[in-house]
Amino acid sequence: MGFGVLGVFLGLLLEVSTHGPHAVPRTSWRHQDLDLMEFSEPGIFNYSTLLLSEKKDALYVGAREAIFELSKKNVTVRNNKVQWTVAENPMTMCMLKGKSKERDCLNYIRVLQVVDD
Repeated sequence: MGFGVLGVFLGLLLEVSTHGPHAVPRTSWRHQDLDLMEFSEPGIFNYSTLLLSEKKDALYVGAREAIFELSKKNVTVRNNKVQWTVAENPMTMCMLKGKSKERDCLNYIRVLQVVDD
């Protein structure tokens, strides 16, 4: 009985480990074989959230204190930018709590969601 449960557990563990976040991608390319484009803005960091809009042919990028609308066909083309900085009063209150002004008290865009057109 003990070996049967252990076998099922190990089988599930193997299934999760081969299809989980550490799985090897099905397709890979060498960097030299691709024509890559890079987008960056001076003074903007932490590009962590992406939303692709097929309808608008746009890639939305959430970063630290900014949201960008980039061309889906050429991400080096910025169509729009929304700056979302922290106001002085909330920044002061955050720092009074002992948090870091450069790390903890800034707006980090973590979720992008389509609401309407």
